[in-house]
Amino acid sequence: MRFAFPAAKLILAGLVVVVGRAVPTWDTGPGMVSAGPLPAWASTATPPAGEEEPTGDFKLKVDVNLVLVEATVRDERGGIVDGLTRADFAIFENGALQTLTHFSQDELPLAVAIVVDASGSVAPVMGKLREAALETLSLLKPEDQVALFEFDSEPRLLEVLTPNRHHIAESIAAIAGGSGGTNINDALLAAARYLGSESPQRRHAIVLVSDNIATYRSQASRNDVVRGSIETETVIYSIRITTSRVSRTPLLPDILAGTAFVDKMAYETGGEVFEAYDGRSIRTALGAVISRLKKRYTLGYSSTNRHQDGKFREITVRLSEGSPAASRHYRIFARRGYYAPLPGANLTRK
Repeated sequence: MRFAFPAAKLILAGLVVVVGRAVPTWDTGPGMVSAGPLPAWASTATPPAGEEEPTGDFKLKVDVNLVLVEATVRDERGGIVDGLTRADFAIFENGALQTLTHFSQDELPLAVAIVVDASGSVAPVMGKLREAALETLSLLKPEDQVALFEFDSEPRLLEVLTPNRHHIAESIAAIAGGSGGTNINDALLAAARYLGSESPQRRHAIVLVSDNIATYRSQASRNDVVRGSIETETVIYSIRITTSRVSRTPLLPDILAGTAFVDKMAYETGGEVFEAYDGRSIRTALGAVISRLKKRYTLGYSSTNRHQDGKFREITVRLSEGSPAASRHYRIFARRGYYAPLPGANLTRK
């Protein structure tokens, strides 16, 4: 089933973008973004994990002070640092050390949105992408779910969240491509909003497959995408399709400041960018993304800042001084912060 999400519906409603050091200024800078009200599917209300009540219908009690942060730790050679414990991590909010109360690795189920560029740049490798998806998505846990978007000048939801990996792969193969512009921002924001609305209690990830060259003027700014992803706790990964092998080694995350706006959005949400140019490298890149998702640590703390003011709060994740891994050169990929709740956010959801 195909659903069209008009691009005009993807702007945030009158939000002040509080960026500080955590959300860099690119094309719009900090300021006011104005638009009409968001539709129901684009709701930004994405509570962190709460409790189930064993009474009739499912209910969720939302603790607005509970903050969940996912983190990937990589060593100096780019390898994943696995097997860490709660004691290995130290987490700070606006510079203040927080007490970790929740810790797990690949325990919470995933909701993944694969967002495919249908404008023509990916068309030559669509068959290879289908084969890669069929092989690598099988590495997810049975309870994990995947959705599929395509986009050119506007995003379209092709497949709703499903555990059927084969169905997703076949739908990828059916994407024709070859026409329209490349509207990356609206597609990413649509996917983030969808994951936040349809699966609020899962871990969220977007896998963008594109050449990452925007050729269509989007309704959403880059800051809108970062904010929408942070609010829905969605990490953005990108598989950048190139026409030929490049000098940089495939699978090394592109962390050079200013190389591309997609790189910056991925970095701010805790994700990475991979390059691929043929079937083998696409399969390897998609497999690397799945591996990252399975080996991400979920850290939780109750914020010591009880003010419900809606302001942006910067998060810094480090390895604690007592951790054996702290003596190694490492890099931690995690979202750069979150927006505090507003008054009245303590709700019970059904």
